[in-house]
Amino acid sequence: MKFISSVLILLACLCHSASYARTLPSLPDTLAGQSHLIRQLSTEACEQLLLKQKSSAFSTLSAADAQKIFEEELSAVIEKRVSNIRQLAARSEAAGAYEKLRALLPTAIAIQLVKTCQPAAALYGRFQSTMPSSAERALLEPWANELCSRLKALKDTGSFRGKTSAERIELFHKEFLASLNTRGPQIMRLYGPAGNSPQVVGRLSQLVSQHMQEQCTPLLQLLYQAD
Repeated sequence: MKFISSVLILLACLCHSASYARTLPSLPDTLAGQSHLIRQLSTEACEQLLLKQKSSAFSTLSAADAQKIFEEELSAVIEKRVSNIRQLAARSEAAGAYEKLRALLPTAIAIQLVKTCQPAAALYGRFQSTMPSSAERALLEPWANELCSRLKALKDTGSFRGKTSAERIELFHKEFLASLNTRGPQIMRLYGPAGNSPQVVGRLSQLVSQHMQEQCTPLLQLLYQAD
């Protein structure tokens, strides 16, 4: 099964509306200079989105198109600055500093964009706000319960102990994908051939994350803390 990129899954896990996202604190630094880099890349991405907004009214975009623009711009600005990311990571003596920074940056930049960049918030509002159908709710509620239980198990077994927020996010992401895989047949029955598309998986990721916000917000907040 194809999966939407982790950045939008994790952003959806973090905030269920654009207004809520703007109140979130930035993720804590794991490397000196990380916050400056995040602000720099967010500013660059916002400038590009402002240009795109002039030629395309974001308020009329479909959820799938809005999501695609957000994700593509986020990916583009990170790839453009790979050398800067490597330089920052090279200042650290920690093992795997570059890989950990790359894992953290998409979510951190996405949060910064939704908090501070009007066109980014407009795009996010388009693709996160579609209400689920009754059939979707029947799928989402037990799924959200399971994911909350998986998060609790990570906490109770000590898997989060001594981990940075990036490492905790990666642990939960693996649990999310494992849970998603078990629901492949159910998703295909609900959506038919479209159930294998990034658009459907992305929508379900956002919706199940909204349910998790209602059921286990304190557990979700553990992802963005560090011992």
